[in-house]
Formats: sequence, C-alpha cells, structure tokens
Amino acid sequence: MEVHNAVYDVEARKSVLHGISASESVVGPYQNECVLITTFNEAGDKAVKIEEMFDSAYFQQFGQQLQEFMSSQEKQ
Repeated sequence: MEVHNAVYDVEARKSVLHGISASESVVGPYQNECVLITTFNEAGDKAVKIEEMFDSAYFQQFGQQLQEFMSSQEKQ
C-alpha cells in the first residue's frame, strides 16, 4: 500500500492510513483506494482491531474482469 495520509491519535489508541493498494494481474494493473483503521491495546503495542475500507465499485469491476478472464481460460 502506498500511503498518502497517516493520522495517529495516541489518546484514542488509533491510527488511520489512507492510500492506494496496487499490484499487477493477468487482466492488468490493480489500483484501489483504501483506508485502514487500527485500534491498539492500552499499552499501545498490539493491534486489537483492524478495519479496512476500499472502493467496492472498483473492486467489483476488477473482480468481474478477472472472472471473465478465468472463464475464457477454462474454455481453451
């Protein structure tokens, strides 16, 4: 993930990362915007909760392209 913004709140024991998750695939590049919210324990040394949000419309479109590619490979 390429991080574009990072926010740390020590009192709330949370961090928020906003960025782009990117990779290459058989149907082309995958680049999806995402946000990770991490909540830490009282000591602040262990994550107790991780939440992830991403562009679900892009994810669905990319998944459809990948599924179509896989179906075409099965027919060959």
